Amino acid sequence: MRLTFLFLLLFFAFQGWSQGGQISQRQFIDIEMAKLTKYLNAPEVTLSNEQMLKLTDLMEEKYAKVEKTWTSGLSKLDMSNQRTKIEEEYTPRVESILTANQRAVIYKSTTASKQ
Repeated sequence: MRLTFLFLLLFFAFQGWSQGGQISQRQFIDIEMAKLTKYLNAPEVTLSNEQMLKLTDLMEEKYAKVEKTWTSGLSKLDMSNQRTKIEEEYTPRVESILTANQRAVIYKSTTASKQ
């Protein structure tokens, strides 16, 4: 489940990076939140206001680290490795904010799309 979630996060994160590098903090947060809400659109699994606030704070923190990789002058390979480390750090933190039911819905949705 974590690998699927990590893959999903990495896929969207690298989309922004491959489209010319930096994006604004607001765009970054919007993209990250859209990835989650895409799967959590049923009333019983929508994100609460408290979860949205916690996730937004977490994404602001994550953006600061991601932005450093964009401006670090690293090679594409090193930047990719650094971004993978960031995703590995933040995936469990995002999951800890979600309920078990929300995590299950995301897992089922992302694994079903691969089949």
